[in-house]
Amino acid sequence: MKILIITMTCGEGHNMIARAIENEFKKNNFETKTIQLYGFDEKLVKNKNNLFLNIYKHFPKLYDYLWNKVKDKKYKKYSKFVKWDTKNCDKYVLSQINEYQPDVIFCTHVNASIVLSNLIVENKIDKNIITSSILTDFCIHPFWNFSTAIDYLIIPNDEVKDELIEKGYNEEQLIPLGLPSNDKFKYIENIFELRRTLNLDENKFTALLINGGAGLGNTLKVVKNILKFNQDVNIICINGRNKKMYNIIQNYIEKNNLKCVSNLGFVNNVNEYMSASDVIISKAGGSSLSEVMRVQKPIIIREKLIINEKINKKLLINKNCCLGADKIEDIGPLVKKLKNDEKLRKELVNNLIKFNNSNAAHDIVNFFEKKYKEKIEQNN
Repeated sequence: MKILIITMTCGEGHNMIARAIENEFKKNNFETKTIQLYGFDEKLVKNKNNLFLNIYKHFPKLYDYLWNKVKDKKYKKYSKFVKWDTKNCDKYVLSQINEYQPDVIFCTHVNASIVLSNLIVENKIDKNIITSSILTDFCIHPFWNFSTAIDYLIIPNDEVKDELIEKGYNEEQLIPLGLPSNDKFKYIENIFELRRTLNLDENKFTALLINGGAGLGNTLKVVKNILKFNQDVNIICINGRNKKMYNIIQNYIEKNNLKCVSNLGFVNNVNEYMSASDVIISKAGGSSLSEVMRVQKPIIIREKLIINEKINKKLLINKNCCLGADKIEDIGPLVKKLKNDEKLRKELVNNLIKFNNSNAAHDIVNFFEKKYKEKIEQNN
């Protein structure tokens, strides 16, 4: 079985899910290839990512406004916009399909799914190819109504089914298997040795502050607020590719001779830092949340989120799966609350475990293997 994965870089969330799926298929000895939706022009890939990050960082209200404006629309003008936004993607994707000859196509972004759906409608794809996408949050992004021709849409749970059916999907297309994450994210019971390996004080309550690959957010202000209410803690700051914030934190550490704050840039072992922590402070993208769920740690979801993260946050709070901060000043007291309340920590983690399928990647691969075998039997 050959799998073509189509992803899109707008932040790292979609790529993280693509890698998780790719790794799981490879573990099962299936051949995979991953491409960027705008891979015909590397400059365009970079520009699309920069546009998203700049809107996320500087104009989150604009992002929310546009989301709400187009969320439930099916008008032709939006169809034209999507077609313009994905210009030349159809030719590129079709060339990759014809060259690679996949048995399964798996999209991790709605734009990729729309391109694939259009190719299906235009009868440009072999009908024996199993076509699919995945919803990468616990809510539905705009424009999914333009992607109803695909065979399957992997969804996080049954709660989004009715809304997707209203958008034109059949129930048989909607497969509730959860949000996948790389299997290196896992629960570790004895974290003391891991903390020693990471040069952390093994006996201190440890808070991990993580802001994604781009390192967005005012990390210094959060660190100060945590220390204001919690003197006896480890704080790990993962700044991603945000070198400016890394330098700001480093200067603050040196100026105040802080031994309890670990300052890091972009790391490849974020899973270890997550496993070594007692609480994780993070944004609320679907891929990040699925990783937290796998390492089984309580999470404090941060302030200043874009709308899909706000919806994720509200849902998890309502399910008693997390604590939420409305402003940075809330974070220190919430860390203190979790530090002093082991019962609450366990309660939040237990609810998280129930909420998302930690074996999602494994189950997704099994699902497509089964569908592929069924397809072969039908053709024989």
